[in-house]
Amino acid sequence: MAEQATIKSFFGKPVAKPSATPSGAVANSSATSITQGDTVVKVDGTSATKKLAKPRAKQVKLTAARLQLVSAAQLEKKVETLRDKLPKEARIVVYSFCWRLRCGSADQYVVLDQSNGPAFDTFKTQTVLGYYEFMGMVNASVEIAGTLAGSEDAHVLLVDATPKAELARLAAGFAAIALKITHNCVIKASAPTNPLFVAALAAARVCKTHSMLYYVMEAHFDEHMAYEQEPVLDDDGAIKKGKKQRKT
Repeated sequence: MAEQATIKSFFGKPVAKPSATPSGAVANSSATSITQGDTVVKVDGTSATKKLAKPRAKQVKLTAARLQLVSAAQLEKKVETLRDKLPKEARIVVYSFCWRLRCGSADQYVVLDQSNGPAFDTFKTQTVLGYYEFMGMVNASVEIAGTLAGSEDAHVLLVDATPKAELARLAAGFAAIALKITHNCVIKASAPTNPLFVAALAAARVCKTHSMLYYVMEAHFDEHMAYEQEPVLDDDGAIKKGKKQRKT
């Protein structure tokens, strides 16, 4: 006949030891959590879980030669020079910020549009951008970045109608920022000299998404560029004495 359990015999029994760590799990040094796959599971009675951060993709650096600027007068010559230097499989794409320009030697010639639809129509003495021109450059940055990231054989030229391609310099800066945001690629772009454009690019570099870039630049234009006017020039193309270059 089995012995009847008493209070003394019941509490005198050894306490069962906790089960071992589950198969495939590794306990950490503090024994407060275990790792299963890419998930950290707490074992202190709570049910909280946390996904481990995945390593970021390595940033790709593109050569500066793949994004260049050119004045309207040097466009055809620049394409021919590139053609002689580049491999036969290289593809030259020209993005123009003036619909009046022409280029028959590039593999692809694209006239970009302002944000409200009409094509860009820059002119020789232009130093100030209107709202739709400025935001059109922000929009175009995605297409330019996509061309650069889409093929290692693609080489991009940006051109406008100003003598030093100053507006194209701004567009190149936006394209470099969009390339980093959307494709995790970096490229060195020639900086503009116009202080308005320099300030705009400085504000744009903090953006993490293209939608953020768009809204930040929209606010930046309203605050810093909306009331800028072209300088008044004399017959020789010099700024008239007594006239400010820009009016705010």
